[in-house]
Amino acid sequence: MKTLAYLKAPLGIAAVALAVFFIISSVTKSSTLPPPPDPPAHIPASIPERRVAHFSDLAIEARAAYVFDVRSNADIFTRNIDAPLPIASLTKLMTALVAVEYAPESTLVTIDLEALSQDGESGFWLDEEWRLADILDITLVGSVNDGAYAIAASIVPFLESGGGTVSFVDTMNERGRALGLSSTSFNNPTGLDLNGETEPSAMSSARDVTKLFAYMLKHHPELLEATRLETVSRSSQDRRTYAIENTNQIVDDIPLLIASKTGFTDTAGGNLVIAFDAGLGHPIIITVLGSSPEGRFSDAQQLIEATLRYTTYGF
Repeated sequence: MKTLAYLKAPLGIAAVALAVFFIISSVTKSSTLPPPPDPPAHIPASIPERRVAHFSDLAIEARAAYVFDVRSNADIFTRNIDAPLPIASLTKLMTALVAVEYAPESTLVTIDLEALSQDGESGFWLDEEWRLADILDITLVGSVNDGAYAIAASIVPFLESGGGTVSFVDTMNERGRALGLSSTSFNNPTGLDLNGETEPSAMSSARDVTKLFAYMLKHHPELLEATRLETVSRSSQDRRTYAIENTNQIVDDIPLLIASKTGFTDTAGGNLVIAFDAGLGHPIIITVLGSSPEGRFSDAQQLIEATLRYTTYGF
């Protein structure tokens, strides 16, 4: 994908900002834009024929894959997009969404023992406190399980209704239903497998993951801004600074990347969702589910390249 790097430099931040603006203004609406222009006269193939030509020979490992054109509200490539599959740490997208929708920005998140017992090492300290926005960046970029758990535990007091406490996971599922995520269910805020890592904790489809990602990009783009960076550095309220690498290994190779999130467990395999700009104001979302740990990245690279060929009429 280094061959795509030439696309990043000229327009960079301005193009990504324009793409995010377009998502904010149009992603949940049916397209009211005029139809795309006809291909140049010397390219006789129709749009369906070009789509087949660009996507038919891909060696995709993923059990499900989806390329969605946000601007035209159209499917570009589909494979098993409604099949419910384990999504692992893509779960953290909903964890983050519930957190910002129910708790104020001033919320402090405390790292307790239960959070530190989650799988993975973040380097967090017991009783360390974090500003919500900062720990969300760390958690989404590095797919940090103790961060996700601590966020959920700290948000629970804001979910009280009618004198009773509503669980964070119940709220995640309720929010998913409200967004029309019909194939989606959650059992914890991290995405870690259950029952000795033999049972998936969250199920969804490529269509639902794409819909959730698009909603977040429209309504809470600030949540995903850090996920296009290779490394982020944030400090806790205790003034300890953490630098964490993005779990998306190709984050710096994707042209005009807008946002990304990875997911992996032994049960789920390799998952990845990304949004990038295929041209000024032309956001595309790509979701792959059920690939291998490395295959999810090569799957995405192939789909990006095919999409760029498709959206530029083969040039």
